Amino acid sequence: MQDVLGEIVDSASSPIAKTIADEYKVRHEDVDVDVRVVNENDIESIKKREEAMTEKILKVLGAAERVVVIVGELHRKGMVQRLKDKGMIVGSVPFP
Repeated sequence: MQDVLGEIVDSASSPIAKTIADEYKVRHEDVDVDVRVVNENDIESIKKREEAMTEKILKVLGAAERVVVIVGELHRKGMVQRLKDKGMIVGSVPFP
């Protein structure tokens, strides 16, 4: 069994996923993408970033049975739906 902990963040914050992955001794993949959202009201750029994130997540999954993906709140609902659409069972928790 493989586990992958992926992280997508909107800024150069502390590597939350890497910290957790190191603690639990699972593989960490940096799945950041070059598509950026400049304006949170720009629905098209949000969709483009989420599509790019989804493609990259699926590319690095390999034989993983479980994956944790950390995204900014702007993308949480969209990414949940996109991953469900790809046949994944998804849970979602907002950061406080």
